Amino acid sequence: MKLQLISSLFLVVSLFHAPIVEASQCPSQLQYSNGQTLKSGNRFYYNNGQTVSMGSSLYHANGQSLKSGSTFYHSNGQYFKSGSSLYYANGQYLRVGSSWYYENGQYLRSGSTFYYSNGQYLRSGTTLYRNDGSRTEFPITIRTDIGPGNFYSFYIERSADRTTAHLDRFSQGDGVTVALVESGDGFNTVMTFNTGYAGESLTAQFDASGNLVSCRLGIPEQTDRFRLDSAPASIDVIVKPGYDPASVRRVLQDALDSL
Repeated sequence: MKLQLISSLFLVVSLFHAPIVEASQCPSQLQYSNGQTLKSGNRFYYNNGQTVSMGSSLYHANGQSLKSGSTFYHSNGQYFKSGSSLYYANGQYLRVGSSWYYENGQYLRSGSTFYYSNGQYLRSGTTLYRNDGSRTEFPITIRTDIGPGNFYSFYIERSADRTTAHLDRFSQGDGVTVALVESGDGFNTVMTFNTGYAGESLTAQFDASGNLVSCRLGIPEQTDRFRLDSAPASIDVIVKPGYDPASVRRVLQDALDSL
């Protein structure tokens, strides 16, 4: 039974990491509706003419570095990821080691214990608390804004092994939406380029080294994305249309917990 579960999980992870379309099959030349170049060869551009990618480096629409080496930056030039630590756009710590913080410096997570931004318990042991201090059996979702228009969300259950963290939209501007997906100690970067024409978009994925690995023409099919953490493994999951994200999360988590 365990061999079957391992095989199933391997298939899920393999499907997640499989390129949608080989990068070499992307059109070599594309333009925005305003005539600006969107793609020329393997180089992408914002619709204000700013470069998106150059070698393994990525840039925000304002010209600020988004990724250089293994370091990521907010659009204001502040670190987002430096080494193994994550930061808010104002320079405050978001994650150091296994501890997470709110922007006001209060613990969000310490060990397996979670807190609200006012310091009240959210989860202590296997007990969940509402923000009014009363107990609840229902999972709790919280978020912390890390910069303008982007945030981390947490789906927290009673068990310490049933917690997921998801970085929602990292930045957006000049026709491009940027998402970051945790992959090991780094992040894959997924950029969606809106051409300005109705229904026309291109999604490009860059690996943790900044290399273009896949692209897709058309609106992305992804409807939900989350990360599962357990003793045997941590995996990033994208739920496809037609499937209930909560059910997929529960089945995969149960499979991981049974290994």
